Amino acid sequence: MTAVPDDASRQRRYHDHMFASLGAWEHTGEVIRDFTGELTVTGVMGLDQMGHFGPHGCDLVGAEILATDRPALTVLELGTGFGGVIRYLADLLRRHGRVVTALGADLVPEHVAGAARIDRALAEHPTRYLCADVSRLPLRDNTVDVVVVCGSLPHFRDPTAVFTDAHRVLAPGGLLVATDEVGMLRSRANAPAPEFFRRHPPDVFFQTTPAERREQLTDAGFRDVGITELLPWAPDVIAARLEALRLFSGSAENIYGTQPVAAIQQVLSAAAVEYAEDRIVPGLLLARP
Repeated sequence: MTAVPDDASRQRRYHDHMFASLGAWEHTGEVIRDFTGELTVTGVMGLDQMGHFGPHGCDLVGAEILATDRPALTVLELGTGFGGVIRYLADLLRRHGRVVTALGADLVPEHVAGAARIDRALAEHPTRYLCADVSRLPLRDNTVDVVVVCGSLPHFRDPTAVFTDAHRVLAPGGLLVATDEVGMLRSRANAPAPEFFRRHPPDVFFQTTPAERREQLTDAGFRDVGITELLPWAPDVIAARLEALRLFSGSAENIYGTQPVAAIQQVLSAAAVEYAEDRIVPGLLLARP
């Protein structure tokens, strides 16, 4: 089963609860410029929706891409939101001498339009954004070198369908790399606390187990599937992000608004509890077609 008709509106409502300001970029960009002193990819780093792990998760993904030997890369992000991840990764790869064609795909039209507006404001190597169900990508077979998912994997209702289409568009020798932040349960017999589901609604976040995640990838045709648990790395990252929000609460509230900042803190805190109780397994996924 691929995306159901209401998935786009559910995802939009959830993310607008915390990141509506990114859809009003003309104002928000100026606030960020005042805070960071610049309006560049580096200047907005970590401020434009990069999931629970922020730029730290992007760095994990970027390191895996840099370990490949291809000097020119077409990189596709699935579930791109407002484009923070693909923008960050493309900038990272270019600074390391790679030639990058950047693509981002998302189900929500408003996210795609917002990402394009942010790119135009930054005026740096624009990404091509696709408004599409990520299990039915409007791309030809074997045309992408790297598929990344950084923060969005738990939002996919049917991961096997998503992985299958990722396998289709990847070129021989390509790579799928993803962070799985809150999508893997240690055991289905030990459910997360109610507070987690208040902050991660089950019709927006879909969970599995590590064994099932591996099976989804192999069923999609991937080989050399690896899942690395990110403990204790992930709890430390969440703690650092929460501390940054506390220290810079005034600036964060100027960018996002008071209630959205509180919501972001609650989401991160709920994830931190699940890591500490070993009910959710944060992971890094690698697979090849």
